[in-house]
Amino acid sequence: MKIKILGNGGAINDGLPYNSFIINDGFLIESPPDIIGSIFREKIDPQKISAIFISHFHADHYFGLPFLFLRLFFEESGNSIIVIGPDGIENKVREICNIAFGANHPMQKWIGKHVIYKEIKNMQEIHVDSHYRLRPIEMFHFTETYGFILESDGDKVAYFADTYWKNSLLEYVEDVDTIIVDLNGEKTDKTKVHISENDLLKYALPKTKGSVRFYGTHLRDNKISENGRIQYLKFGDEIYI
Repeated sequence: MKIKILGNGGAINDGLPYNSFIINDGFLIESPPDIIGSIFREKIDPQKISAIFISHFHADHYFGLPFLFLRLFFEESGNSIIVIGPDGIENKVREICNIAFGANHPMQKWIGKHVIYKEIKNMQEIHVDSHYRLRPIEMFHFTETYGFILESDGDKVAYFADTYWKNSLLEYVEDVDTIIVDLNGEKTDKTKVHISENDLLKYALPKTKGSVRFYGTHLRDNKISENGRIQYLKFGDEIYI
């Protein structure tokens, strides 16, 4: 499994491309406002995207969908795309595309013909296609938010989307060595909104085996960890599992 980091920035950041990554060049995780720029910067062919995962309905995670669909419409793509997201995903996608380009834009017919929706139910496994099995994990955020454990050909990766730390997160990753995690929190935060490196050092690393690596994304600025099991991601990075 190859994971390509398209962006590593959170909703508030100092000029980073927004958080997104793509698995095996075809399964897109998050679709932020600048997704088209990130895709072409990293030389990804948008026509190879067959599935998209949206963790929650905050702008930095799904406002790029209209621009991606517009591109595919103008390229006359005949491929179907599966869009996976929380309750109401179809209505949210239609709403944001209507706001972006209007209900009468011919792109809307393309969306109706080519986009397939799969709604997340916590812990109910989703077979994305013949290659991927996705088990959603409920996160702890202001709105309904999901991460996942994804398995492909025996390889597994976990994604902790926007969330603050709870020890229950570790219940789901006993057999996963690669965890991509929202790591936008700071030790000094008065209100815990996002996981911090200190949370990992205090709660996660002591309870996980030494082979587990945590890859931090959704950042305010680029960082470097002094701990060998924690790596802050940068756009363009690749992870192989």
